[in-house]
Amino acid sequence: IERGLRLSTITDHLERLMQGGQNIDIDKLVSPERQGVSRDAIAAIDSTSLRDIRDRLGETYDYNEIRLVRGDWERQKAAIAKDSESSPV
Repeated sequence: IERGLRLSTITDHLERLMQGGQNIDIDKLVSPERQGVSRDAIAAIDSTSLRDIRDRLGETYDYNEIRLVRGDWERQKAAIAKDSESSPV
């Protein structure tokens, strides 16, 4: 990486953008199959702790891909909550 940025730094920025509501196509970064398994793990343990998610997934999943999926999962969850708040009852 030309500017001396580490992959973890880039992942951190992408995750923060997603958590802030930015829609980022992570299909180009994490395969849809691995996203699905990661999302299932997040839902099953009801935690967004990286360590808890990785413990559930195993060592074949790295922290960077988990962070990207977690960021997208949180973005989607926030969007659903926002939509439900603005919907008339």
